[in-house]
Amino acid sequence: MARAVLITRAAWALALVSLTWGVWRSLQPDALVDLHHVLQWTRTLAGGASPWAPGSETDYPPWALVTLTPLLLFGDSGAGAGPLWVAVNLAIGVALAAAMVRLPTVPRAQRALAMAVVLAVSAFRVLSQFSLLAFALAWAGARDASPWRGGLWLGLALMKPHVAGPIWLAHLCWRDWRRVGTAALVPIALTLGAAAWLGQSPATLLADYLRTLEFVQGGAEAFTGHTDLEAWLAPLLPPVTTLAGSATLAAILAGPLLW
Repeated sequence: MARAVLITRAAWALALVSLTWGVWRSLQPDALVDLHHVLQWTRTLAGGASPWAPGSETDYPPWALVTLTPLLLFGDSGAGAGPLWVAVNLAIGVALAAAMVRLPTVPRAQRALAMAVVLAVSAFRVLSQFSLLAFALAWAGARDASPWRGGLWLGLALMKPHVAGPIWLAHLCWRDWRRVGTAALVPIALTLGAAAWLGQSPATLLADYLRTLEFVQGGAEAFTGHTDLEAWLAPLLPPVTTLAGSATLAAILAGPLLW
């Protein structure tokens, strides 16, 4: 048997093991906490109450919860929602991997191997959250020939700014103004819609969200989402651990890209 065939089969075996482990791990109660929280927050918003009331821990932005409103079709946040969302995420991951290996830079003869390698990446076995969906939307937005339609997909992907934001910044650096502008308008429009639904001014809604984000994500604690650079700078510049400090640090790091 040719070496290339053996390598491809080994890669697919690794991918299947990885995905199987990902499905099992994603169905565990502690892995489904984020999904249940988002279902609760989205249901609160749909019911006309603000998920960002004082004392809440809703660290998703208004436009994200509006984007994720279709999750309400899953019913309550009980056991049934988890397996359904994991299955949806698995389908998204397979479709995304298939789209990625169809790039012109990937030789046709190596696409099966490339797809197996992509599916074996750890990000593709995190199936209970929303990063795969955000990246798939961002991918669609970046690859769409229409800047207007692509901007719409990319704007929806900004529900996860840390996932779609780098792709949005890349198109900004490329001066893809129509795609970038359309994408920026999507979260603005969704936030305005959320504010109107709640009967609040957009400024009040965003202030409530930022206050909650500061409460949940602020501080010098080391956890996923805080950069290593922030942890290093915290003893020297304590304000860097605040929301404003993090935003300033992000702007400084992104500055050279826009030069």
